[in-house]
Amino acid sequence: MNNRKMKTNRLGFMPAIFFILAATACGGTVSGGTSSESSMSPDFEGGVKLEWASDRSFPIGNKNVQGLFNDRNPEFNPATQLKISKIPSGSRIDLSFDLYLIGTWDSGGKQADRWTLGMKEGGILLDLTTFPNRFKDPGEKVPDGNEGFVRIYRHDRAYWVESRRVSISPDQIRGDSLVLVFRGYLTGRKTEFWAIDNVRVTTHPIASPR
Repeated sequence: MNNRKMKTNRLGFMPAIFFILAATACGGTVSGGTSSESSMSPDFEGGVKLEWASDRSFPIGNKNVQGLFNDRNPEFNPATQLKISKIPSGSRIDLSFDLYLIGTWDSGGKQADRWTLGMKEGGILLDLTTFPNRFKDPGEKVPDGNEGFVRIYRHDRAYWVESRRVSISPDQIRGDSLVLVFRGYLTGRKTEFWAIDNVRVTTHPIASPR
């Protein structure tokens, strides 16, 4: 594989400082708050704490993204988690990110793939079963509309990028913390992968009715 040595951390959460590193190394961003928002930077005044459960990164193009992930291949983590804590009471959380879909993801059929974003405490926020991975030939050698290629297992795999955004309402948040689970359910062990980049989290206080 044409990638750096990857570290594995399947159980514990990475320290909050990793999110600051991700802003440069993995393309994550620390949101700029306004008077009606709280900054999502760890340990900053008025902000919340963010901890990633995985510190894996992989070079795609001119950046490092968080990944790669594949739940059928033991060389890769099947999922990653983001813990958000110190959430102000009564706040809505907005999460946006870029989802990298690499290889021959299938929309439907016997080889159908799936990708979800859920809450560890329960509840699915995104459930994707349709993907942009298209090919012009039956053998899936000529991609259509892809962003570029990345080399994995000595093969150049096409990849597509989808920008996603979700909102989490105050009634979905139990207490002052939340754990988000990013996970793919793949049918290809060496032909399908995913990664995330440009993660951005903001809080929006919900005004109490007068």
